[in-house]
Amino acid sequence: MTTIQYKKRPASELILVILVLFFISGAMADTGPGPCKVDIGEVVLFGDSITQQSFSVGGWGARLADYFQRRADVMNRGFSGYNTAWALRVMDGMFKKMSKVELVIVFFGANDGVKDGMGPTSRQFVPVEKYGENLEKIVQEIRSQAGSETRILLLTPPPTTRTDERINDNTKRYAVQAGKTAAKLGLPSLDLHTNMTALPDWEGFFRDGLHLSPKGNEVVYDLLISAVEAAYPDLAVARCPHTGSTGNAGARSSLTHYQPFHGEFSREEL
Repeated sequence: MTTIQYKKRPASELILVILVLFFISGAMADTGPGPCKVDIGEVVLFGDSITQQSFSVGGWGARLADYFQRRADVMNRGFSGYNTAWALRVMDGMFKKMSKVELVIVFFGANDGVKDGMGPTSRQFVPVEKYGENLEKIVQEIRSQAGSETRILLLTPPPTTRTDERINDNTKRYAVQAGKTAAKLGLPSLDLHTNMTALPDWEGFFRDGLHLSPKGNEVVYDLLISAVEAAYPDLAVARCPHTGSTGNAGARSSLTHYQPFHGEFSREEL
């Protein structure tokens, strides 16, 4: 009977063989696209109650989140009743905690522009010149936290149909000031006051003379998307020609989508 003699191999050779087999098996199993390594960025909405309420059903902020689905997380930082002075007091560290701020939409002025000395709401009043200065400080603070190249879009306060502590002529002054501040800083702006009042039956864009109605939210969203796409075309998302969606493989954008679309996986990966 023939006896087979086994030659003892060094432990280092056995370890090498095991590693080779491990990497080969891993390569054979990796037939799919794998997880996306790109971190999803943020689009931040910073404003007062008109911003805070924008995540309501049909709100302009909710519509914006739908537009940027899987390409940017839309963060609502709206604070009901705030003016620009109070906004500055809560900004400490707000943007440092975010991973990659793609865009900040600054939307204040509806409360700054209340009539001084007209009841309890007059505590919100900020003189129009100070309002402009505060907007400058807000922009500076955003860029000190999120980076000097952070893209920012200033929105003017919208018109109002109220005739008590707010009057439209006064709100217009703050809209003009917001536009002047944006121009001074070299930033794009969206003049909601002018654009909205130029439309027929614009009074119906508000449910209480100040806050947006469903139609008003739709109008603000449409104006906002046009402004974003014009000012920052690299943030634009072209809808899928077949489904109209911004969140599938047929949509096109410079923003990298978060994680592979389902069509990138194969049946064998079930």
